[in-house]
Order: sequence, then structure tokens, then C-alpha cells
Amino acid sequence: LKLAVNGLIGTIPSEIGRATALSYLNLHNNNLSGTIPTETVPPTLMWWSLKINFQLSGSIPTELAAVSNMTVMYLEQTQLTGTIPSVICDFRPVTQIDCDELDCDCCKGYDQDKQDYVPCADLPEQSHQNPNS
Repeated sequence: LKLAVNGLIGTIPSEIGRATALSYLNLHNNNLSGTIPTETVPPTLMWWSLKINFQLSGSIPTELAAVSNMTVMYLEQTQLTGTIPSVICDFRPVTQIDCDELDCDCCKGYDQDKQDYVPCADLPEQSHQNPNS
């Protein structure tokens, strides 16, 4: 389901979690706000982007750990905070976040000098947001 850059306003509807065959959910670059409802993530989801939703806030639901098929998760340029549960790292080879705001052992943030995503631990002290997003 590609709903990127659609000018969507408001909260993420929890009904998305009922889409039992949904494997791709792209909500990036909208005006989504509020928190991520715990029931939003269907168990079949493999690719998920919430990046560039500057008013999206709160913590990452621990229920994401139950979505074992997810391989890509983009969460940068939001107001999400806290720690991404370590069990999520076991299944997600690509997770891009704002390393300043979220703690995650396996996640990547944007390195402006390298113009690429690198592990958060390898980032120099700088702004980690991709200016080209």
C-alpha cells in the first residue's frame, strides 16, 4: 500500500493492522501525527516506512517484535523517541532511524560526510538527517 507524499493528515488508523495480507506499507512524507498504535502493524508486513512525518511521536511499539517477516523499517525524520526493542534487531537487516532520538543496536542513521546510511555507533557528532529525503 503506497500512500507516500499524499498530504495525509492525522493519526495512523489502527485498522491498518486488520489488513492481514499487507506486506508493504509506505506512509512516508505526509503529515501524520500522534503515536504509532500497537495494533497498526499487521503480522505479514515486510516493508514499512513512516519517515518524514515530523509530528509522529511516542515510542516504538514492542509489538513490532512479533512481525518476524519485516526486513525494512524507515523511521527517520519523526519525533519518535526511546529504544527500539533489541529483539527487532534480530529480524531487520535495514532499519533507518534518527540516531539522535532513538536508541538501537542494529539501526542505521544518515552520515552527511559519507552521503550514506551507517550504523548509529559509527556516526560522528552531527545532524543525522538525510537532506535529500
